[in-house]
Amino acid sequence: MKLTINSIYCKKTCSATQPDNVFLIIQADGGPPIHYPAVGWINMKAQEYMTLPEGGYSFDFDYGFVVTAWDADSVFLKGLDSPDFLFNFDGCTTSPGYYSQTLYNNNGAEYCYDRTISS
Repeated sequence: MKLTINSIYCKKTCSATQPDNVFLIIQADGGPPIHYPAVGWINMKAQEYMTLPEGGYSFDFDYGFVVTAWDADSVFLKGLDSPDFLFNFDGCTTSPGYYSQTLYNNNGAEYCYDRTISS
């Protein structure tokens, strides 16, 4: 099967004063984690879409997947530099189709994502 992340939209960031520095950790079938983007993060302000490749970001899986979004802390706070959890979505033996969902975290962030699962 193939998962395509069509879009990730930031409705509201964790902080009212600065953007979230978003990166994804993707794991398919319990394999090694994949970091997107490959290096660093994507700055996202409220009401912005994550930059994804044209057609979305796709990967193959046989049994299941987990996608977790993180907010990297400010480079000015190196002593406190650990990412904050934003949201995650997963699927095990998921049927093909289009899915859309809004997710929230305890720091006030609100993100919407659209994904397509195809065989």
